[in-house]
Amino acid sequence: MTPKSPDNGFQLFQSHLDQILAPEHRLIRLAKRIDWSRIETELEPCYSPDLGRPGCSTRLNR
Repeated sequence: MTPKSPDNGFQLFQSHLDQILAPEHRLIRLAKRIDWSRIETELEPCYSPDLGRPGCSTRLNR
C-alpha cells in the first residue's frame, strides 16, 4: 500500500504561526524586535555540548 499524497489544503499543525497569526499583533511585532542571536550568545555558557540532547533554536524557528 502506497502512502497518501499530502493534502494541499489548510494544515494547522504543519503551518508556521507567522502564516496564521495577524502580523500587526503586538506580540508578533515584539518578537521581530528581539535580538534572538544575542540571547543565544548570552545563554550559551549555561549549556554543555556533551550532555543531553542537542539544543534547539531559541525561537524554535524551523
